[in-house]
Amino acid sequence: LGTSSRNSRYHPLSAMARACDAKLPDLPECIRGRQGAAVTIPGGPIDSTIISEIHNVWGFDMIYLYTAAIPGAKEAAKALHQIVVVKMDTPDKEDGTGDEPDSFLEFHCFPDHGGFRIRKTCVQVPGGKFTLVKNERCGGVYGYRIADTVEDWLAKPITFSTGVEFAEALVKTCNLQEAFSDHFKEAHVEIKAWHDEVEKEKAAARAAMATSIATGALLLCTVQ
Repeated sequence: LGTSSRNSRYHPLSAMARACDAKLPDLPECIRGRQGAAVTIPGGPIDSTIISEIHNVWGFDMIYLYTAAIPGAKEAAKALHQIVVVKMDTPDKEDGTGDEPDSFLEFHCFPDHGGFRIRKTCVQVPGGKFTLVKNERCGGVYGYRIADTVEDWLAKPITFSTGVEFAEALVKTCNLQEAFSDHFKEAHVEIKAWHDEVEKEKAAARAAMATSIATGALLLCTVQ
């Protein structure tokens, strides 16, 4: 695409609060975790309006991958939640200066807590406790490519591994799958092991409850 064609593609993400300009704090939502406690998750849900506006972004030139604890998980130290942050590229003005300050989009998927989420920010780091896995230059990825990837995933059923798979898909969209391949190989194994352990605990809890009910019924029959 030529310069004029690219400029015609760029529009700000008007559907999301501009944290850089308005100095607005992150507005998390509180939900219930696996153990019933309140859990805070960042950003807002992704809908067709958000997809459309990502589609119209000039492009993205950096990607950052972070891990954090799964909200509400029993083993909070487990860094299994994947966070992808992409830096928005902007067309230059005629004097060579950037069109606007750096802006970033932060993507999450919470399989147990509302699905896909997005947050716009003026810093490349997410809120809360996190670990940077790696950051890489994308070399220029048009907004519509990220938008198409996100839209594809919105149409898929969410499973325990969707968070890892969604992050991996965004990395692939930036043509950086080789740079992050070791991380995702390990992440797939770890999320599966965690899920299996959670399911085992659920099965044990169900068995204990069934035993308790059966014992109670037997005692009641004996008394009668």
